[in-house]
Amino acid sequence: MKLACYRHNAAPRLGVYTGDGLIEIAGGLAETYPSIRAVIEKSGFAEIESWAAPQGSSNISVAVNAINNRFTFMITSL
Repeated sequence: MKLACYRHNAAPRLGVYTGDGLIEIAGGLAETYPSIRAVIEKSGFAEIESWAAPQGSSNISVAVNAINNRFTFMITSL
């Protein structure tokens, strides 16, 4: 699993990078894990990985658009 930190509309975001693109983590999961650091500190890798597995492409467009508009991001392989 690869996690990505980036900014969208000046707000920090966390996403899961897949072969199909980037899936933005949103909702309660984003509140629990607002950063890669939070995922590490709270040992949230398994929870995020199980959440990301069934996600569809509808979550990918916003994050990919942020990358295309040159927002900064970092991809970390876990």
